[in-house]
Amino acid sequence: MAVTTADQVVVPAGQVGLKRVLKTRDLIAFGVMMMFPLAPVAVYAAVAGSTAGHMAGAYVVAMVAMLFTALSYGAMAGAFPRAGSTYTFTRNGLNQYVGLLAGWAIMLDYLLFPSLNFIIIAVFAQQLAGTVGLFQGWDYWVWVLVAVAVVTLFNLIEVKWLARVAAVLLVVCLVVIAWFIVASIGTLNGGAGAGVIISSRPFFGEGLTTDTLLAGTAIACFSYLGFDAISTLAEETHNPGRSVSTAMIVALVIVTGLFVVQAYFAQLIHPDWAGLPQDGSAFSIIFSEAGGNVLSTVLSYAVIAAAIANAIDATGGAARLLYGMGRDGVIPTRVFGYLHPRTAAPVINVMIIGVLAVIVCTRDLNTVLAMINFGALFAFTLVNVAVIGHFIVRQRNFTPYALVRYLVAPIVGAVVILWLWTQLSSIGWLFNRVWPSDPALLIPFGWLFLGGVYVVWKSRLFSRPLPEFKETHL
Repeated sequence: MAVTTADQVVVPAGQVGLKRVLKTRDLIAFGVMMMFPLAPVAVYAAVAGSTAGHMAGAYVVAMVAMLFTALSYGAMAGAFPRAGSTYTFTRNGLNQYVGLLAGWAIMLDYLLFPSLNFIIIAVFAQQLAGTVGLFQGWDYWVWVLVAVAVVTLFNLIEVKWLARVAAVLLVVCLVVIAWFIVASIGTLNGGAGAGVIISSRPFFGEGLTTDTLLAGTAIACFSYLGFDAISTLAEETHNPGRSVSTAMIVALVIVTGLFVVQAYFAQLIHPDWAGLPQDGSAFSIIFSEAGGNVLSTVLSYAVIAAAIANAIDATGGAARLLYGMGRDGVIPTRVFGYLHPRTAAPVINVMIIGVLAVIVCTRDLNTVLAMINFGALFAFTLVNVAVIGHFIVRQRNFTPYALVRYLVAPIVGAVVILWLWTQLSSIGWLFNRVWPSDPALLIPFGWLFLGGVYVVWKSRLFSRPLPEFKETHL
């Protein structure tokens, strides 16, 4: 497959192709929402506790750690600007069998991400219903089904509208974060909390050690998972070689800024991090201390908005991952490789993801969290290795720039990701050589095993090549 220019793809007659309608700014908005701008709300107690109250510093370190993998995704998106993301990159950078296994591994996370958001939406919506006096008595499942219907609907329309919805909901999150900052400044000026606006305490200070910082960084890094979904839109983007890489870096920097500023003011408003409840309500208390019950209630609305946007992006990314694999024929093409003739949306994939999401929502939030991220970190490692395989081994590019960009950076990225992988609860039991107390922790291993079996079966014991969609670039 020759790749010479990314914007001129000839689609065989009678077939529907993805439309190149997205710009860099669309990818940035998509990526920021995929990383959930209000992520500190969910992990504040855990990260603040692990770092002895230095969450802002942990996010800075986490961003640097994830940057290396983002660079690898950007490099591969430029070399292979096609739908399929992780699957496409590892298939072309390493080999077809590893590519299919990587796609299979990360597919679990893509399928779970929407469900995670639907659970969050339902929980917060039920809480708000009691507060505002509307829709009281609505069952958990009513909210789940409403959320699934809304997210599915947006993913059935053209991708440019998907990006615009993400941008609008991003603005909602930014307004709430700005409100929190202004309210915090006023509260701190009044002598409450730490009583100061400028302080180094949220970054380093008493109680912070290398071990505590790394422990908090491991948790904080999971807030960045999902940035790779930007690359699933490569085939729908103008000049993807430049746009995808730029969008990934810019989105990481923007999200880090949002994470750090929330953590910074939260730690100043409520310095006694140890006295906060160890659940998602910790940030609601901090918002209430900064801006009263009104701001605390608005936070709930913002979390719902961010969860909807994240679910829309996650569903879109998952649908396009399945499309890339289906179009190649490694999974049934007639189902997963289908695009709607007018909108060019992978509508069957979107519907399948919606149905699966409802099934997953029968599990509780902690169980879903235990299963998620396993496949993503496994696949991230392979993408870092794929960069070395493509640019160094195959292209034999040994210039000083290439050695740093395509060898050193991916090695650092792979090491960081493997370290994060060992921090997952879904694999920690294996290192501790004890049987997991929750059987759900075995699901990621079972999924990966099934993927390996499927690769062996599809390739007939590696005796024949896997099918691949052939593109012609002018």
